[in-house]
Amino acid sequence: LYGDGSNLTNLPASGGTITGTVSGSIADQGAVIVKTDGNLAAVEKTVTENNPITHSSARNMSSNTDYNRLAYDKQTGYTALACRFYNNSSRGNVTFHKFDGARPDAGSNSGQNYIWQSSLVEAISLASNNKGAFLAAFKNGDGNRIATNVLKVSSDGVYSSGGSNNMSAAGVVGSDPQLVYVPNRDIFVCAYKRSDWYAQTITLGANNTGQTYGAVSGQIDNDGNSGSKKLYYDEFSDKLIFVGEKNGSLRAVSGTISG
Repeated sequence: LYGDGSNLTNLPASGGTITGTVSGSIADQGAVIVKTDGNLAAVEKTVTENNPITHSSARNMSSNTDYNRLAYDKQTGYTALACRFYNNSSRGNVTFHKFDGARPDAGSNSGQNYIWQSSLVEAISLASNNKGAFLAAFKNGDGNRIATNVLKVSSDGVYSSGGSNNMSAAGVVGSDPQLVYVPNRDIFVCAYKRSDWYAQTITLGANNTGQTYGAVSGQIDNDGNSGSKKLYYDEFSDKLIFVGEKNGSLRAVSGTISG
């Protein structure tokens, strides 16, 4: 509410102007406030930083790696880093970290765990169910098939591997896995390239043990090009979104999960 002040009473004869003294300096036409002691003070503008980003000193967690992927688990507060050691028979590896710089004390292997100890791991993808489990999907170079491994970590840093299983059938070459978690259904979905692109669901058993693979989907994209394909899940529409380059243009395909 505001007005011209015509109904106000007991105003100074000067017509509503109050003269006061401000301690310190004040900019011309600068704003002032009346303090609790009756004196005036210049209005000070302050900015409070909310949730500042901090980081510890940089360190090399590993060397000679590629296919680096990160995923965060809300339940335990751990971030998993998956990568491939291309100077060590191209083995896949995962380490667990916390934002304060801590990581589990795993003795001789310093918090590291192989996701696939055979050679020639390629194209790693990583996701978390936010219940203490990470799922890694990757190309198993030994058989050129898509394999997955459940990697579990507890809040106190105890981690374990659920073992790797081949997801794509024997003789079916798969590559470039794209993995997402679907919280509305408590399942993972992995899209991967064969001659074209297909997808399968992965369900974890009780206590994040065991893996059950759903049937191979119909063709989700008829383009075999792996050019920067990505799989996303939109929990508001409960749809999967598959995005990537096709014939020089950006293409997006949406799909639903049945059953």
